Amino acid sequence: DPSVPVLLDGARALRSLGSTVIKVALFRPGWNYAINSQWPPDDAFPTLRSVAEHPQFRALWEMDFTTYVLVAYSTAGGLSESNLAAGYWVEGLSQEQAAEEERQFYDAALFFIESFPQKTFVFANCEGDWELRGGLGAPPRRGADAPGRMARWLAARQAGVTRARQQRRPDAVGNVFHAAEVNLVAESLWGDVPNVVNEVLPQVQVDMVSYSSYDTQHDLHDFQDALRYLVKSHNRTAASPPGFAAIMVGEFGLPQSRVPLQDVSYVLGNVINAALSLGVAYVMFWETYCNECHQSAVGCDAAGRCRQPEAPVQNASQLNGFWLLRPDGSLAWPAQYYKAKLGN
Repeated sequence: DPSVPVLLDGARALRSLGSTVIKVALFRPGWNYAINSQWPPDDAFPTLRSVAEHPQFRALWEMDFTTYVLVAYSTAGGLSESNLAAGYWVEGLSQEQAAEEERQFYDAALFFIESFPQKTFVFANCEGDWELRGGLGAPPRRGADAPGRMARWLAARQAGVTRARQQRRPDAVGNVFHAAEVNLVAESLWGDVPNVVNEVLPQVQVDMVSYSSYDTQHDLHDFQDALRYLVKSHNRTAASPPGFAAIMVGEFGLPQSRVPLQDVSYVLGNVINAALSLGVAYVMFWETYCNECHQSAVGCDAAGRCRQPEAPVQNASQLNGFWLLRPDGSLAWPAQYYKAKLGN
């Protein structure tokens, strides 16, 4: 709906399918949610809480979702901090930066606990293995202290959330949690390759672990083995849900413009049914509206993303097809599957 900011339009579309859980980006909103929206510049958001308090996000928090999974970054490493790039902490994390991470996550978590005690909010990073390696598609970093620095970074974020959680009202229905997301599990499980799952998670206690599961989603047994490995590797906090309930599938999906429906249905069945049978907390599909475009399309940036508000990519043939809803508003097969699963 071009009359509604894309953040809220996507949320309404997802809610119409019956979902009470939503995952959104809580950083650099003008970069993440540019379409049909007017955002102030990045420097107008000096803290994580300042993003959460913006009227567009407040409208989202007031919708009837029960749980919000938040891809969240503070400004401790600078205003340009983003996912799928090297974490600023890879080359070093100062005491001042760690303290600022803790402070910003404490303030944001406290805002949610005080303002929306009936809801649950889970803070997470995005695909931590790319952050650890230094960027999307980078090889493993060997012989460096990046894993230790990432553990200290995650610990600071967790400390802020834990401190805020101590002020939770006794009658509150909701809660706040912190998750570490991994995305390269298979090669560590079978090849002992150094990644977040085996180099970082054992060093740091976190409430939950999120799995962006593209590396195993095509094989049922591989996917189940990866989830079991995550449960085994998870260094829990006192507030961690038990067993698989502390694990979530933070992302999975396929480019439906290029993949046969038979493959799409097979992967969705694998991931959703296996995760639910094990008791995983949430299973989140990438994505509601596709923002991955062909670079030849007008409005598609150099990274292959639709972030040009003056030229939204609306031609389905110019998009990769990671979607629940197509550009014309029709439901793609995964949306129909989710809707049926949710009994809606």
